Amino acid sequence: MRADARANRAAVLSAARTLFAERGVEVPLRAVATEAGVGIATLYRHFPDRDALILAVAFDVLEDVHAVITRCEEDWDADPEAAWRAFGRGMGRLRLGVIVPALGHRLDVERPPEPLRQARAEAFARVERLIEQAWQAGLVREKVPVIQFNAGLAAVTRPLPEEVRGFVPDLTDWLIDVYLRGLR
Repeated sequence: MRADARANRAAVLSAARTLFAERGVEVPLRAVATEAGVGIATLYRHFPDRDALILAVAFDVLEDVHAVITRCEEDWDADPEAAWRAFGRGMGRLRLGVIVPALGHRLDVERPPEPLRQARAEAFARVERLIEQAWQAGLVREKVPVIQFNAGLAAVTRPLPEEVRGFVPDLTDWLIDVYLRGLR
């Protein structure tokens, strides 16, 4: 794929992810194209229909989840507590509490396409290993199930009204720190 085509695809994915999180997956695809700075034909060249775009966004989200996990794994030996905190904050910045439910409205979360199921299972297994390491390091008091850990993190990272974010700009990181300390 040419560099400009890769850049256009990445722009569409980024725009779709943002708009899906803000307005849901039924947002007009023309709005996604406009947000990405491309024409609607370019969007359709990369994603033939809404479901293809939704699936690509789901894979994009999982790719970012794996990147956050990898950074934590790489930093763990040097400072487990800092790596654990960075993991929580990194996961929180992905806005999973907003994007996952939005994607779930169109994806069958019980029976996703096999490649998506495998990628999700791998991410869950990696988070489970991190929770085990955090438990062994005394950073969590019990081995929290992955789904419970993720749901708790999603709950504390739900978007707040713009007015609140303006008054307390670092509130999400603070809430994540409180959540992680609470698990301890």
